[in-house]
Amino acid sequence: MSAWANESFDVGLAGGFGDSSFATAESAFDRSRITDKIPIPASVADLCAVDPNDEKYTLGKFAFSTVRVIGQIKSSSITDDGQSIEYIITDPKVSGAEFLVTHYRGISQDDISADPIVEGTEILAFGKLRSFNRKFVIVAFVVREVEDKREIDALALEAKLARLYYTQNIPEMNAMDLSRFDGTILQGAAAAKSDINSGWGMNSSWKDSKQVSSSANKGSINQTYESCRGLTGQRAEIFKYLRINGDEMVGASLDSIRQGISRLVYNPQTFDADIEHLASEGLIYSTSDDFHFAANA
Repeated sequence: MSAWANESFDVGLAGGFGDSSFATAESAFDRSRITDKIPIPASVADLCAVDPNDEKYTLGKFAFSTVRVIGQIKSSSITDDGQSIEYIITDPKVSGAEFLVTHYRGISQDDISADPIVEGTEILAFGKLRSFNRKFVIVAFVVREVEDKREIDALALEAKLARLYYTQNIPEMNAMDLSRFDGTILQGAAAAKSDINSGWGMNSSWKDSKQVSSSANKGSINQTYESCRGLTGQRAEIFKYLRINGDEMVGASLDSIRQGISRLVYNPQTFDADIEHLASEGLIYSTSDDFHFAANA
């Protein structure tokens, strides 16, 4: 269930909308490199208004290429000789709004032989906006059925909050200016002091959790893989490495991942396949290009 449906959720500590590391003035280039990795919630109607030539969902000064959206399947078709499935989804709240989602099938036999999700089903799609073959689509890392109908309303609220948060340019406001939003949905935690070593401001709670995560991942390779979404072996090591390593803006390169994971589990023959599996499951995603990845954790 989405974090926004949790009444105790603190926008100021969330990372993304309320991440106080954004409370510094940055160039448009740096801002773009940061926001490209945030999976911004949006409605189908929002995406219909995007300029296909930009491949970005723009809110104020911020442009996002990775989106999360919920829609109802109007139609589906298997394309590229069975390698992908195309879904046309409609907006559950805006009549006539529809968008195309392309989901490439994975490498496992079960995924390759899986049938398309049936028409009329509400799905969540998570992926990047792309224009190719004269089509403007979401190239989805994940397409799954919405099991809890409350998730539809939750994502609609997330999308509304995202529009308010970024069009009001709150990430770049000084913390002292945020008092105008006291008592509103846009109220968040005060901006943290800038970290001298990294140059990025971050909440102390985020730093503490990252340090705990780092120390927790040390030890024998035979230990139980905790907080690895049920992964084991090389896939778990890749996921763990990306959770605690990599540049704050562009993730980690494939070469650094290969060098950084344990030699006891590294398998060059299955490495690329494991990366593709993790990406198709939505556990990791590409950032600046197809050779850099970050954990969706």
